[in-house]
Amino acid sequence: MIGIPLGCPYSACRRHRRCGFVTGADRTPACLVHLSPEARALHDRLLAAARKRATDLHGLITAHVRATVAGDVQALAVSEIVRLAQPRGHWLHASLPFWSNFALSVQARRQDQKKDGGNSNV
Repeated sequence: MIGIPLGCPYSACRRHRRCGFVTGADRTPACLVHLSPEARALHDRLLAAARKRATDLHGLITAHVRATVAGDVQALAVSEIVRLAQPRGHWLHASLPFWSNFALSVQARRQDQKKDGGNSNV
């Protein structure tokens, strides 16, 4: 979970990358009490954005590629949250890293073309 200190007392939570102890009627993870108010606000914003993005997984790919090119760390975190929430073997686990690498390679090629003035006929 993003923002939770590495000193979480529950090794099962660290191992599974999610809180194994939910409390209350709203099913909030028990480890949220370890967050500062600023970190909790960030956590809540990321969670809300992830819930919104999870409704349209194909749109998530487009948003992830745009975030990769723009270097938008929060949007990339939202994409990773949605990807990790999918069951094992889901197509998003393979496609999201593929499209990230693709976006980075296209961006690198464009930067190389700018350096040599677009003359890549070598």
